[in-house]
Order: sequence, then structure tokens, then C-alpha cells
Amino acid sequence: MSSQVLTPHREAGWSVVDLDGEIDVSTRTDLRDCLTEVIARHGRPPRVIVDMSRVTFCDASGLGVLIGAHGRIRQQHGLFRVVCPEGKAMRVIRLTRTTHMLPIHPTLHDALTAPVDPDPVGG
Repeated sequence: MSSQVLTPHREAGWSVVDLDGEIDVSTRTDLRDCLTEVIARHGRPPRVIVDMSRVTFCDASGLGVLIGAHGRIRQQHGLFRVVCPEGKAMRVIRLTRTTHMLPIHPTLHDALTAPVDPDPVGG
């Protein structure tokens, strides 16, 4: 099974990218290209949410793409959030200690309504 990056959409002033399936070395380029395009098209500063609610697997290369996107958005003084409920993908995020590097929220509603945190990881 491979990842399918669904069409990004706008919601409450955010660009939301829904992911489905597996995020790994074979799909990371498509994900990186999609996020690069979303960041460029959003406007300044970008506000991007990656929804991993339907992701069944994510390896370190997939997490690297998310961390890279977060860094690019921070450089533009934007906001980046990840939706990742409990499951296999969240387990990998915890095992790799990536929770301190990415602003993780359990639901899309939480990501959309979370206050802006002065800490760039939390925002």
C-alpha cells in the first residue's frame, strides 16, 4: 500500500493536506512536492495542517519531510500543525521522539482551534 496525498483544501484560513495510507521512502517525494506547493500557494504567512488521521504507517523519511516543511514554514513566520491520533503513526512519532519537533494535535478540530503558542514548535 502506498500513500495517497489527497487534494489540499482550505478550512478556517488554513491549508489542510489529508494523507492516506503509508508515508515512507517510496512516497516521501510526492509528499514533499505537495507540501512545497501548498506552502507556496497559501500566501504569507503560510498556515498549513497535515492530517494524518488515515495514515497507517509512517517511517523516519516521512517524518523528515514533515520536519522540513515545519522548518520552511517557521522561516516564513507561519504556522504548521500535524493531526495524528493514537495509532501506528503516532507510535513512530513517539518512538523517534519527534513530538518535541512537531506541533501534534489529536483531531483536526483541535489543530484548527488551538491557540497560537509563542513556542514555534507548539504553534
